Amino acid sequence: MSKIHFITFYTRGYEIDGIGCQDLRECEQVLKSKVGPQVDEYQAYSYGEVKELCEEAVHNFYYFFMPNEHSGFMGFFRWKAFIICNHLDKMDEDDILVYRDVNHVKYPAYREGLDEIRENVEWILKKLPIPLFVPIERENCHLRNYVKRGAFRQMGVAFEEVKNLPLLYTTFMAMRKTPFICEIMHEWWRCCLLPGIVEPIHEGPREEGFRHHTCANAVLNLVLRKYQLEDKLPVDQFRYYLMERKFIRDSIREYYPEKERPDGKWRIINKSQFQSIIPYYSENMVYYKKGNEWLIYLLGKGHFKWIGFEHSSPGKYRVVFDILFKDYVPEVTNNVGFKTHHPQPRIHNAWLNEVVVNEWRHVEIAYQKIDTKPELMILIFDDCELPNEVRVRNFEIRR
Repeated sequence: MSKIHFITFYTRGYEIDGIGCQDLRECEQVLKSKVGPQVDEYQAYSYGEVKELCEEAVHNFYYFFMPNEHSGFMGFFRWKAFIICNHLDKMDEDDILVYRDVNHVKYPAYREGLDEIRENVEWILKKLPIPLFVPIERENCHLRNYVKRGAFRQMGVAFEEVKNLPLLYTTFMAMRKTPFICEIMHEWWRCCLLPGIVEPIHEGPREEGFRHHTCANAVLNLVLRKYQLEDKLPVDQFRYYLMERKFIRDSIREYYPEKERPDGKWRIINKSQFQSIIPYYSENMVYYKKGNEWLIYLLGKGHFKWIGFEHSSPGKYRVVFDILFKDYVPEVTNNVGFKTHHPQPRIHNAWLNEVVVNEWRHVEIAYQKIDTKPELMILIFDDCELPNEVRVRNFEIRR
């Protein structure tokens, strides 16, 4: 049975640890009393301990003023990458490492779920393709808003490819020790030591909508997204967020990009002339957008849907898109095609017979809307099996 190691980090106040350090010793003791009995090993790294192990991890950067109030002085949080790597190196293969920020006075939600930490960590890691859990930040937090452009350049990550992806945050992380997980974490630590990358100091003008650089957290985001762009990490690896920062079963929710907000309300992309398609997420399918293409990966036998909204006004419409099946074309069934959510659905199946594997096929489907009732339009593929990859691009609904 795998052991669970729980680690955190705390400071001991200005008089002991210096500028910018709160006294979090009492927070650490409360955390230890609650989580210690639930895990196989508990370790709280103090500022002093980390400084003795690696002074670079907590090296203070002094400026006459800080660019934003969210900047931590001590290494701009790169101590987090260091203590995770340091602890992983001492663990046995297949053991589990859990990290949690210590300041539950500022964030009371950090105290939630500590008595169920073992069960919940094992549960979430089993749901992921790679045993690494890093949650998504709250809604509308994107990389473009919290990672400075200089960091993208230093890391060699294409800004346009990942700028709209949700920001991941590191107040809570869980991982099972494997050679691959160790590689990722050591790459995070290596990148944190690149000159200027963690400091919240900017060169040149900021991007529109940019708020502040999240220091070492931003670096981890770039590392993980770069691994995804290089196909080293699955596209569905980071799809969970924590409601109100609570790590309890009921608060671990799936995030639906461009389809549904975490609060459950529909997000309409374009309300004017036509509506771009919005993929529907299910356990059998995961998708993401790369450039002007939607890439869909099928995770098991079943079906998947693409859902879009259109105008209420009657009239003739055309559905236009390009599609490519990588491995095979699904069988034509009564459920395959494009239809509207209507008592008598209009279905178009013939085009599937003409789609050739590994070749783009331009598809146009004409239909007529009779009444003014808003209709939900669904593109359905049925009886799809592994392995397969589907790419859809240039989807439009036109008058």
